[in-house]
Amino acid sequence: MPRTVKTSLPEDSDERLLALAALFEGEFCIDWVQALSEARASRILKAFDRFSREGVLRRHDIGMYSLADPKSRGRLRAGLPSDRLEGYHRRIAALFMDESPGDEGLFRAARQLLRIDNDLEGCRVLGQAGDQYRRSGRSDEALACYNKAIEDLRKLKGIEADTLFIETVIGYSKDHQAIHYLKRLISYLHEALERAERWKNQRLQALVLMHLASNIYIGQNAEAAQAYLDRGFALARDINDPNVERTVITGTIVSHFYSGRYKAAVKIYETFEPLFAEKYPLHQLSLRMGVLMGVSYACLGQISQGMGLLDGLRVHALKIQDHHTAATAAADMGLVLMLTSSFDEAIELVKKVLAESPDSNEFAKCFCSYYLAYCFFRKGELETSRRYLARALKKSDQYDYGIKYLPYYIEICLAAQRGEYPALPGMSPEGDLRQMTTGTNVVAGGVAHRCLAILAGRDPAGEVRFKHLTRSLALLEESGHVTEIAKTQLELGRHYLLSGDTGRARELVAAAVKPLYPIDRGLVPEDLEHLVRDLRVEDNLLEEILNLGQEVVALRDTQEVVQHIFSTVNRITGAERGAIFLKTDDPGSVPIKLWAAKNLTADDAAHPEFSPSIEMIGRSVDTGQADIQNVSPPPNGASFYNDTIKSRICVPLSLRGRTIGVLYHDNRFFKSTFKEQDVKILSYFASLAAIALDNAQAYEEIRRLNQRLQEEKQYLEEQQLESLHLDDFVAASPAIKHVLSMVQRVAETDSTVLILGETGAGKEMVARAIHQHSPRRDKPFIRVHCSAFPESLIPSELFGHERGAFTGAVERRIGRFELADGGTIFLDEIGDIPMGVQVRLLRVLQTKEFERVGGRETLRSDFRLLAATNRNLEEEVEAGRFRSDLYYRLNVFPIQVPPLRERREDIAPLAGYFLRVYAEKTGKSFKGIPEKEMARLLAYHWPGNVRELENVIERGVILNAGGLFLIPELTAGPSDAPAAGLVSLKEMERRFIIEALQKTNWKIYGPGGAAELLDINYSTLYSRMKKLGIRKPRKSTGDRSRS
Repeated sequence: MPRTVKTSLPEDSDERLLALAALFEGEFCIDWVQALSEARASRILKAFDRFSREGVLRRHDIGMYSLADPKSRGRLRAGLPSDRLEGYHRRIAALFMDESPGDEGLFRAARQLLRIDNDLEGCRVLGQAGDQYRRSGRSDEALACYNKAIEDLRKLKGIEADTLFIETVIGYSKDHQAIHYLKRLISYLHEALERAERWKNQRLQALVLMHLASNIYIGQNAEAAQAYLDRGFALARDINDPNVERTVITGTIVSHFYSGRYKAAVKIYETFEPLFAEKYPLHQLSLRMGVLMGVSYACLGQISQGMGLLDGLRVHALKIQDHHTAATAAADMGLVLMLTSSFDEAIELVKKVLAESPDSNEFAKCFCSYYLAYCFFRKGELETSRRYLARALKKSDQYDYGIKYLPYYIEICLAAQRGEYPALPGMSPEGDLRQMTTGTNVVAGGVAHRCLAILAGRDPAGEVRFKHLTRSLALLEESGHVTEIAKTQLELGRHYLLSGDTGRARELVAAAVKPLYPIDRGLVPEDLEHLVRDLRVEDNLLEEILNLGQEVVALRDTQEVVQHIFSTVNRITGAERGAIFLKTDDPGSVPIKLWAAKNLTADDAAHPEFSPSIEMIGRSVDTGQADIQNVSPPPNGASFYNDTIKSRICVPLSLRGRTIGVLYHDNRFFKSTFKEQDVKILSYFASLAAIALDNAQAYEEIRRLNQRLQEEKQYLEEQQLESLHLDDFVAASPAIKHVLSMVQRVAETDSTVLILGETGAGKEMVARAIHQHSPRRDKPFIRVHCSAFPESLIPSELFGHERGAFTGAVERRIGRFELADGGTIFLDEIGDIPMGVQVRLLRVLQTKEFERVGGRETLRSDFRLLAATNRNLEEEVEAGRFRSDLYYRLNVFPIQVPPLRERREDIAPLAGYFLRVYAEKTGKSFKGIPEKEMARLLAYHWPGNVRELENVIERGVILNAGGLFLIPELTAGPSDAPAAGLVSLKEMERRFIIEALQKTNWKIYGPGGAAELLDINYSTLYSRMKKLGIRKPRKSTGDRSRS
């Protein structure tokens, strides 16, 4: 039976312990309650056992409980004094941060902090939780954390509080749901800008200005947005920061998109989109940028390519639970259908999106209503259109989405001005049209000028009409919006026809119908069709082919060549996706591999739906013949939400009489996309592509070799400066002489060597000695300090990266393994390499092969590996922090370098050696180290080993004028020096507990158990074991990690 709890519970009551437990969500352990109550663990355990028997608590693992009825949590908490609740929540948050350093601990802490007023540290935790929630696609939780942190930071003063406020607002702005609260977001950003300006922080000012511009563009206030963008550009110009650079790129794309400059937006996007992706997203920018690009491609006439990108992003967004982006992408697929005059299909799709959109996705609801208004307008169902337009305008005004500045609204304004559409209250059609001609959106301006020209009538001498049309065409050509350009060309053609210039009229109408005929011949007015009855589409194709040939020969970058080919072929043929598959000569690998792609990932190519395409590609490679297939849709009808390929084409890539691969294109949305005539056209493209790629790759190989020579020269110069005095290995003690004898034995071989020892003991000197006595001595010695790089940069540092592999990768970089070809690579502090990189490193050690980050080319390097660490790798393997298979691969020939305190015979010669080196560098002269001073060196413990000794001598040379050399003050006296082998308190506790467990044969509680031996409660022992990672070893017949 549930127990009732009185208010103001006594401090020593069991009910108070239960109320404290109710502050935790889900499962809790008695240690946590003990930390809040300061009661003895035995008393808490006794109380909780009683509550478990009464059905109030549910017992789980030893010492772990939860409320049997989670709904009782609020009632139980009411028994705690309200003036102490804030302290309890703050202590629980700190407990979670200490106990669970990962994301789950962070999220638990944040849920506690959402209930209280927070100080700076609490706000920092909320901001971090918001960032992690956002990266996990959990936007509701992210925005809750951001809003709470912003609310509390407003009450705090000082540079730290203001900096954290700005960073939190930027995190809020990055979340895809923030767009649904646009007014609040822009208010936050203005406040953040004020704080950044207050402290004259240029980096944060630049970031905030870019975010302000991007979000104000959504509201179509282009002038204000551009002003903020210009200010951000000016500040960012001198800031070398990847985050600022990424934000500048995003801001530039958003600026071009919302000002209608689709050509410019796509050009920048394709610069940073890699040639090949394992999976979505295809780009290094946000999903939101990808959606904008899908619309841009469609507006540029690449309908299938835009549709494919949007659908791929929709599917990917659903996989990561990002339903808002999925809805926006699906709605924009409806927009693409509208561009093709497929209004019935667009209505069906957009209505589905509207019905399934989350309640909070006001952005999708606004634009879905807007799209439906235009679809029903074009179908002649004006009352239905008017109803949807009213909804769209209401949401647009409410959330500042600015749909009044979009082309389809402008067309409706024209119809309303001509009395062909029922106007809405407050609608001023001609006034709206004239206002749009003064804005910065070139599409809106171009369409508005065309509408005003139509309203000006058809007077043959109408200068006003002609002025509007020429201005419309200029603006739209700057945009690249194919359909709108064609519409203006048609009106301009009609103007010339009325004025008697039939030749110029025919020229303009012919230019207009080329992109319109494949979409919808009905878009060409009947009164102009007679001008183009004899038009041949082949003329346009021939022009495209000739243009492509002239353009690609000027390109020297492989990525530019491939992107240009894909974009041109997709535009000409109506393909959705494109790829280049290359033939492999390695008999042990697959016969063909995906080398570059557009809208197609490795995951897509491995999907069962793609297997017919793989078979088709294989046949084309084997026979050298082109192939084309059109697949009938499934019996249940076409759907825009499936992966069935309806049309595909494959053409061999031939070079010097040999088939090297295939050019492949397909379409999942429209059947019979490819015709037999496309085979001949694509064959020409394929030949041109093969030659262009061969030239570009040859050029890049020359550039790569030059770059490698430059990087090797720079790297070796840096190494030489770092290692001027490492040629002579000072050795006086038997211990170090033993090390040198092992060096001599292994140097002549090519075996991997693992050098073990404390920091500063001389592990790098041993590695250099091995290299200098090896057959590779005349080749590079490449050192990598593994702990010096963040986890995200280690793969790029080791393996190199391609241009565009990630934001900031503005050019190809050669990795350390590639530089070490023929020589030796030394991985210092290898124990610090993250698990994710260890997998790739193991493969490189096994095969000597690797790919650059963002690349598809398999590279091979003939290197010898030397590695060093100050960690106990066996313990790291046991703890699960280091891969056992990698450890066995490294531990071929281990060399232990003893610390300096264990080879004191080396201290005097090393000190004398360092004194000579630094005296020579500073131009000073010393008579050596006096005996009394040497005694101080010999008595010191040297926790920093040889490196510390070198630093002491160098400091002494600087401080002494010459003559008599006096040792400067050492960091710790001999009497204070820790004993050899000293370990941390945490490690001592761990060993103590393991020893007790081993003595009791891992019996934990009861008579003769480890808890009794240690004189602690068994629940406390369980908690300590969990925190220290102590587990009972499994019984096994062999070491499975070796297999």
